[in-house]
Amino acid sequence: MAIQTVKGYDQAQRIFEANLTPRARNIMEYEAEVDGTRFDNRPDWFKSDEPIFDRKPCVIYRAVRCSIDSKIDMLLGEGRFPRITASPEEDDDDSAENADADDDGLNEKDSDCVDDFIASLIREARLKQLYREMYRSDQNCGTSVALLGARKGRLFAETLPAKYCTCTRDADGELESVVVEYPYLETIRFKGEWRARCMLYRREINKTADVTYKPAEANIEGEPPAWAPQTTITHSLGFVPVVWHKYLAPMMHVATEDGFPIHHTILPELEAMHYALSQRHHGALNSLPQIYEIGVEAGYNPTAPASSIHDRINVTPTTQGSPTAGKYYQAVRSTGRVGGRKKGPNQIWQYENPDTKVDSINTPGEALSALDNHIKDLRAKICEVLAWAPLDPEAIKFAATVSGRALEVLRERELNRVSYDRETFGEDVMLGVIRMLMRIAARYKGALRTPKLKACAGILARFYGEDGSWVDPLLRLKWPSYFLPSAEDKTQIVTHTTLALDKGVITRRTAVEAVSWIFGINDVKEYLVGLEEEVEKRRAQELEADVDLAKATSKFEYGGGDRPPPKKPKSPKRVTGS
Repeated sequence: MAIQTVKGYDQAQRIFEANLTPRARNIMEYEAEVDGTRFDNRPDWFKSDEPIFDRKPCVIYRAVRCSIDSKIDMLLGEGRFPRITASPEEDDDDSAENADADDDGLNEKDSDCVDDFIASLIREARLKQLYREMYRSDQNCGTSVALLGARKGRLFAETLPAKYCTCTRDADGELESVVVEYPYLETIRFKGEWRARCMLYRREINKTADVTYKPAEANIEGEPPAWAPQTTITHSLGFVPVVWHKYLAPMMHVATEDGFPIHHTILPELEAMHYALSQRHHGALNSLPQIYEIGVEAGYNPTAPASSIHDRINVTPTTQGSPTAGKYYQAVRSTGRVGGRKKGPNQIWQYENPDTKVDSINTPGEALSALDNHIKDLRAKICEVLAWAPLDPEAIKFAATVSGRALEVLRERELNRVSYDRETFGEDVMLGVIRMLMRIAARYKGALRTPKLKACAGILARFYGEDGSWVDPLLRLKWPSYFLPSAEDKTQIVTHTTLALDKGVITRRTAVEAVSWIFGINDVKEYLVGLEEEVEKRRAQELEADVDLAKATSKFEYGGGDRPPPKKPKSPKRVTGS
C-alpha cells in the first residue's frame, strides 16, 4: 500500500511542516541541493503545461556533491589519512629527567605509549569513518555534530543530524547541553485501517546525563508537548561528550551555532545551471528534422494500405407511413490509410490530393551553441566558488602520465581549500575527538576493554590537574602528500634526503620519516632500532671479512705461513775517537 493512501497522511504532512524550525528548513534546502531533490515538489518537466521555470528540471547537475566527494578523497582518502602522534618535535627536550616536568610535553617512551593508544582509539571507535561523515556534513550544511562515549566496554563515536540539533553554552563558550528534536511520520493500524500521524522525538545530552524522552504526538500549532523521560543514562563526566564544529565560520562567530556550507552563496547559479542543461537537453531531443504537410486531412497515414468502412444510415419513419420505415441504406466512406506511419528509404509516402505539399524544418547546427557557451560560463563560476577542479576524461588521461607536482599545479585552488581544512578541521575535529575520547577513557578506565589503555592509564592521569580539571595533551597531525609521486619523483626525494643526511643537515630519524611513505615504513621508531641493528651487523661482517682477507693475504705472500714477526731495528754503531 502506498503511503499516500494511508488515512490522514496529508494532515500528518502538514503537521510535520508546522513543527520544522526555520533553521532546519534552511539546512534542508542546502542538503536537497546536494542530494538533487531540491525541485521534487515541482511538476514534471515533460508532463506539465506549467511555465518552464515552475517545473522540475529534467537534468540535475550535482556539482556540489562532486566537489564534496573530491575534497573528502583529498583530505581523508586512501593513503591520505594523517598520523596522529604525541611525539615531541626534534627540537623539544624529551630527555628522561624532564619526563615529569610542569609542561605538557611527553618524553619519547611516554609518547610512544600514547601513540599506540591513539591508534587503538581510531580502530575501536571507527574514527576514520566518523571523520569522513563529519567533513561531509560540514561542507553539506555548514555544521557537524558528533556524540562520543563508552558503550558495553568499548569507546564509540557517532554523528548526530546537525539540522535537528540545538545547543547552549556557558560564559566560556563550553557546551552546557545539546538537544536533538525533530518530527517524523509513522503509520499505525487503528480499527482495521492504516492511519498516519506526526510524532516528535527529543533527546537531551548535558554534563551529567543523556536523557531520551517518550515520543509525543505533534500538533498543527507547533506547540511543544509535555515531555516525559523514557530512558536516562547518567555518565557524570562533568562535560558534554559532544564535538560541535562550525565550518568556514569566523572564530568569534557567535550570532549562530552554524557555519557555512560551500554552496551557500551560489544557489541561484546552481538553479540556472539545472535549467540551462534541461533546456539544452530538450532542444537536442527536438532538433531532428520536423516534417510538416499541407493539404492533408488530419490523421491521414501515407504509408498504410487504403481501407474503407461501411456506414449504416437509418431512415426515420414518417407520419404518412413511408414504405421505407424501419429500413436503412448502406453507404461506403473512405477513411484513407490506417496504422503506424513508417519512415525509411524504402517507404513511399502516397497522397491522393495533388495539392499536397510535404517539407521539413531543419535545426541549424549552431542552434544550441548559445546554450553551450552559457553552460560553460556557469560551470566555470560554480567551480570557482566551490574551489573544485573537475577532471574530464581527457584530463584524467593526462593526469595518469604526469608527476604529483604537476597535478598539484593543475588543482592548486582545490588544494589550497583542502590545506585550509587540514588546519581547521584537523585541529578542531580530528584532534578534538581524540582528546575527548582520551578524557572519557581516563574516567572509565576500569570499565573499558580498549587495547593499550592499561599501559597508558598512568600517563592519561597526568592530564588531570589537582583541582580535577582536564588539560588537553599536545597532539600533532602528520599529513602525507596529496598525490602519489612518480618513480622519478621518488628518486629525487630519496637523493635529496640522503644528501641532506650526509651533510648533517637533518637527523637519521628525520630522513627515515621523509622517505617512510615511499618504502612503506609504518613505525619509524621501530624501524630505526632495526636499522641500527642492521648497521652494527653489517659493520661486524665487514670487520670479520677484513680480518679474513688479511690472513689470506699473509699466507699468500709468505709461502703459506704466517706473517713473520717484525725485525727489531738495529742499534746504531758507536764510533769512538782515537
